[in-house]
Amino acid sequence: DAFEGIGIHVQKVEAGPFQSYNSGVAEDKALKPDDFIVVVNGKTETADMVEELKTADRVVVQVQRPSALTVRIKKRGDKMGISLRYQDHVSTVVLISQLETSGAVPDYNAATEKKNRVKVFDFIKAVNGSSGS
Repeated sequence: DAFEGIGIHVQKVEAGPFQSYNSGVAEDKALKPDDFIVVVNGKTETADMVEELKTADRVVVQVQRPSALTVRIKKRGDKMGISLRYQDHVSTVVLISQLETSGAVPDYNAATEKKNRVKVFDFIKAVNGSSGS
């Protein structure tokens, strides 16, 4: 699993137990697209979490909600300076798995405030307005 140790990426919440849960809680407590389920009934391995979601009569989940940051990076030459991982047909985001020492992203990071820097384990949701599906 490309995102092992990070969680299960929620793409949408369809009819079922999570939608029922969402209808009874405040908006900030609802499970939303782009959340990550990181624990299910005490399980943290992706395969174990999926199994619990499929088979358990009751689930207790822990969710992490990422914050969004829009950055504008000027690509000079042909190197972005990052390594990526993705889950084909499973997730619509791409994980930054490594920052290299040179390239457009390291150049951007060197010129911006720490809070706005691109980091390992950040996710890319869209590039130039295009997103995965």
